[in-house]
Amino acid sequence: MEVASIHSSTPWIGPAPLKVAERFTQAGTTSERLKWVRNPKRVAPLVKAFFGEGLRAKEEIMDLKAMGPVSTLDFAFERFQVKMKDGSS
Repeated sequence: MEVASIHSSTPWIGPAPLKVAERFTQAGTTSERLKWVRNPKRVAPLVKAFFGEGLRAKEEIMDLKAMGPVSTLDFAFERFQVKMKDGSS
């Protein structure tokens, strides 16, 4: 596991956020995607609906770019931009 600090008082433990985003977007199935989300049991129905038959069922990602961290008093987030083959992002 890599350790990546995201400007928080608590260090990030696990794969670096960019690796998680890459692995999530490269996953070919819902089960593979759920390995890379927080609370997979809770979000499984949403992920299945969105990627199974929803808007992104046939997505083709062309590019994934880290846009830098954002933090609040309680949380730190890593932002990403994803460009799709159809031109959307």
